Amino acid sequence: MERRTGPRGRTDFSVIASSSLGTERLRAISISPSGLVVRRRRRQGADSAWIRTFELELPERVRRVFVRARQVRAFGIYEAFRFVEIADADRLNIAEHLDVLHLRGYLSFEGDEGLSEGPFPWVAGHSPLAPKASLGEVA
Repeated sequence: MERRTGPRGRTDFSVIASSSLGTERLRAISISPSGLVVRRRRRQGADSAWIRTFELELPERVRRVFVRARQVRAFGIYEAFRFVEIADADRLNIAEHLDVLHLRGYLSFEGDEGLSEGPFPWVAGHSPLAPKASLGEVA
């Protein structure tokens, strides 16, 4: 079942995640105005914090975007988060990042085939820095 509402873009930028358990650097691999998917270096244990503060280092911005988000799904080294607290200006910065992704051809809208396969379709090796693979083709 898809829970996505609106555009989601494949991306690749650094994220600093903070919680009561500490701080770590992750990679954002997918983003939308309502949440993001991150990739970590290794699988997280059961003691993972559900609410985290993220500092998003968007490539086209000098100033970092700050959001609070809760975990909605985890699969191996991938975790999906829904924003629970975000300033209007920061949501606008994310929307502008999605515009850039759209211009580069890395944006999907709800119901698009290319990003709706499996629990985390972004794990198939897709990168905004590599050419897009067609459906059924392994990148």
